[in-house]
Amino acid sequence: MALTDLALILAAGILLAAGALIDHRSGRIPNWLTLPAILSGAVIMSIRCLYGYPVWTAALTIAGSLSLTYLLWLAGCWGGGDAKVCLGIFLLASPGFPVLCFVAVFSGCLAVLLAGRHLYCRTISRRACRKDVRGRPLGLSLFAAYVLSAGACFGVYGGLA
Repeated sequence: MALTDLALILAAGILLAAGALIDHRSGRIPNWLTLPAILSGAVIMSIRCLYGYPVWTAALTIAGSLSLTYLLWLAGCWGGGDAKVCLGIFLLASPGFPVLCFVAVFSGCLAVLLAGRHLYCRTISRRACRKDVRGRPLGLSLFAAYVLSAGACFGVYGGLA
């Protein structure tokens, strides 16, 4: 794995940590945090294509990331800020791993975490979870899924693209 890949993966983690803190405190992830991440991810991927990164891989990563985040937003699974921050981290972190590996592993980790949170609120602690699960900020769950998925991708692929 190149040093630039590692730097982008760390930058995406820091971005998501900041988004999770803001989301936990205010219930919103601001555009000033998400839009620069999306734009920089797209620009960095374009620059990579000029220096030998396969164009079909970049196109597949962008199309897969955009369609996943948009469809989950359209279905009401998360808010617009959550979708934008996920799109930003997908574009920043995905080129460091095999094509769509990070997106798939992140989605699986997030699904398991949200299912666990839902089961906890529905069965174990109804009193502590009076609000609907969908009304809670997803920032901390997104950050936990990011840490788990980056660790899993490093473990399985050794960080090699």
